[in-house]
Amino acid sequence: PLSLCKTLFVGYTFLSIVNSFLEIIFSLTFVLIECTNSNEEHHYSLHQSFFVLYKARSLSLPLKNIENLDFGYQKKREVFSGLNLSLTGGHIYGLLGKNGAGKTTLLKLIGGLLFPLRGRIEVCDAIPRLRKPSFLSDIFFIPEEICLPDMKMKDYFPLICRFYPKFDEELLFHAMEIFEVSESDKMGQMSYGQRKKALISLGIACNTRLLMM
Repeated sequence: PLSLCKTLFVGYTFLSIVNSFLEIIFSLTFVLIECTNSNEEHHYSLHQSFFVLYKARSLSLPLKNIENLDFGYQKKREVFSGLNLSLTGGHIYGLLGKNGAGKTTLLKLIGGLLFPLRGRIEVCDAIPRLRKPSFLSDIFFIPEEICLPDMKMKDYFPLICRFYPKFDEELLFHAMEIFEVSESDKMGQMSYGQRKKALISLGIACNTRLLMM
């Protein structure tokens, strides 16, 4: 009995560690979900709380190129110095790092919300800092702190979808159903978690080449 108890304890401890690890992985805020380019046929298949990207064929063209990037909020304290990064489409990338390491900063640089001090960033065949409409309609950024209007999604998405040519209304409400987000509730009155899931549903439905969370 004692050896059995020890075995069960070790097994329970191991499963607890694995479960905690999986919770950390699936709760990552800073995840880049790469979609195929506009010439690739693709769709999302949602099941429970997870979604998988299916693409017609592999994509080897670079989606993001960062060369010799320097950036800092203060001149004497740089967040990035000589950063080089190349990522291809059709993949999911996660950013791991301690607080203040520059995860959110990098996402904002990629999205054109911040400008590099030196170096070059190219995303989806565009320069983010120029913030051209063709570029902005091909990316969707979900920040950590979100603010949504006191509106129902059915009234809100028509205001947003005109900026995203590949928007899929059916996919939006299918995602909301999977994430258990009510269509009839006003988003401004939802809990933080529900608002986050509503915005993720909206981001998926926009069908952009790049979805950043």
